[in-house]
Amino acid sequence: MSMPSMGNVYLLGADSDIWETTDPAELVCLLPRRNESCIAGFTDQIVRWYHHAVGYRFKTPDPSGPHGDTVYYSHEGIKRACAVVGTVLGSLLLVGSIVVLYSVTSMEMRLATIGIFTGAFSLSLCLLTNGRMVEVFSAAAA
Repeated sequence: MSMPSMGNVYLLGADSDIWETTDPAELVCLLPRRNESCIAGFTDQIVRWYHHAVGYRFKTPDPSGPHGDTVYYSHEGIKRACAVVGTVLGSLLLVGSIVVLYSVTSMEMRLATIGIFTGAFSLSLCLLTNGRMVEVFSAAAA
């Protein structure tokens, strides 16, 4: 809602005037939305970047709608895209480490490479998944 360049963003539906008709002190969230991963906090910036880089070519505002200059991206689609990116990145790190280890001949460099790739794999699991610490540690140890 703070980026006018993505269109005039409005609340739609029967409760679209909730901010004007209700005392803000009476608004309560009974079950707050839980972040699926650490990257979930950056989804607004990621969607904004995606829309300005690529998305405007595929999603255009619908001028016939009540708010014709607003572009919509589904929350489920964003979650699915983050899951795909996390899975591909994790797999590439595992396969990439094998390829790099094959080409390195020095034992010291091999140990350093294993440490770097294990750290990168653990970091990607922490940032891109909602796994608990024990699950991340188990995957990195394997």
